[in-house]
Amino acid sequence: MAIRAIMMPVEGAADDREAWRGGLALAQALEAHIEAVFVRPDPEEAFEYFGLETTSQSAESHQMRDRLDARGRAEAERARRRFGAMCRKAGLPKAGSPNGAPVATAGWRTLTGEAAAVIPAAARGGDLSLFTASPARYSALFENLLEVTMLRSGRPALFIPGGAARARAPFTRPLIAWDATSGCVRAISALLDMTGAGAQATVLHIEEQAGDLPDMSEAARHLGWHGVAVRSGTRPRGFGSVGGALLDAAGAAGADLIVMGGYGRARYSEALFGGVTRYVLRNARLPVLMAH
Repeated sequence: MAIRAIMMPVEGAADDREAWRGGLALAQALEAHIEAVFVRPDPEEAFEYFGLETTSQSAESHQMRDRLDARGRAEAERARRRFGAMCRKAGLPKAGSPNGAPVATAGWRTLTGEAAAVIPAAARGGDLSLFTASPARYSALFENLLEVTMLRSGRPALFIPGGAARARAPFTRPLIAWDATSGCVRAISALLDMTGAGAQATVLHIEEQAGDLPDMSEAARHLGWHGVAVRSGTRPRGFGSVGGALLDAAGAAGADLIVMGGYGRARYSEALFGGVTRYVLRNARLPVLMAH
């Protein structure tokens, strides 16, 4: 099934504008609808977060609620206007509802609540979640939005890191980090909707230790049925991390996209041992397509 609907969380950060343009270019290349989703805080939830009395009906409490609500609405409106200006410059028409036609369109939605709860739910209504650097950043206090969306939505996620070239679909030189997990298989399925004629994929397994290697022949065969030429191989982990070896291999192969399963191990286990997923998200300089 082709990718027809892309959900892109936005926060309005100035340094994300180039990545927003990349998202619009991706929608145009895939002839898909891209919906920018801005989440503004719920004043009641903000009160609870700051340890304030949520049942208070004092004049000061009402004023604070009003200020929080007005600030959230203003930030959403500023971001909406910036996004609208980019869409007009890119020649991307607005669409508020599905039209069924393979044509690139754009839309905007402002939601209220906690982003870690709201965004995964919004992602379930699309085929792909697209994350730019700002909403995918790591914080000591909050859950990583890309991670929770990938884990809870059931949809693949495409990450465009800050400073990366635009995500230029169709991708022609993807590197697939093969580990024989169901997440990697689902990521490959999403990849097939983003490749074009003459695509050549590298299916690579990073050897962590001596032992049995996962069979790469079925992955190569599957890609071959879709017209993708494949080179398969292994690479030793060496003395660094698996994520570091993967990024080095992508650079050496001239890859324009990394494809991988996200959280092949249990999430707490990856966090405890450093984690390939988190290393790649923190250090990648090219787009990364992941599924869980």
